[in-house]
Amino acid sequence: MWSLWNTRNDYHHRKKPINPALAIDWAMDACYHLLIVQQNTRRGPTTRADNWQPPPAGVVKLNCDSGFLAAEMKGSTGAVLRTSDGSFLAASARWLYSTSSALVIEAEACRDGLRLALNMEIRDMIMETDSLQLVSLWNSRRQQLLEIAVILQDREEMVQSLTSFCFAHVKRSANNVAHLCKQASQSRPSLLWQDHPPSFLLSSLQSDCNPHV
Repeated sequence: MWSLWNTRNDYHHRKKPINPALAIDWAMDACYHLLIVQQNTRRGPTTRADNWQPPPAGVVKLNCDSGFLAAEMKGSTGAVLRTSDGSFLAASARWLYSTSSALVIEAEACRDGLRLALNMEIRDMIMETDSLQLVSLWNSRRQQLLEIAVILQDREEMVQSLTSFCFAHVKRSANNVAHLCKQASQSRPSLLWQDHPPSFLLSSLQSDCNPHV
């Protein structure tokens, strides 16, 4: 909400305001974070920081992860889409034969996930990654690093077609399915699964839905 108020003040004081569309986008991100917190509060104490948590009804959750081989300057991406009841929708994995850093490959993973979601005509989504740096750069907007600026701009354009969107940081333990997907990409340049999950994900998908089993 601060972004909207700040834009209003800049206008009245004749300062150069930030883009109103971006201000609204930031405000929506903040509202969505509050929605998730409220839902978790209603459930009582949870281990949201440690385990995967389902999104609200009608919203799809996208988990993204990446791997970077610094010695070879290569990397891999993984992305998984699930519904509010934990049902598998789709997943993708990609191997990059050339990349420049761990941050770049993480940004690529999120972009791959967004492309997958848009191809499936998803409009309400929460995207999660275990890269706190990437989430911070996305939220700051004005302080984007040059090496990922183009990727983030591409993502910004894709997000515009969504009805609601939230980008959040989670612990690695809450991002395990995406981690497994990125590992699978090391066997083939590009992989895609829809409706039916690959066998190597079944155990983790079940564990995420029943963390105490």
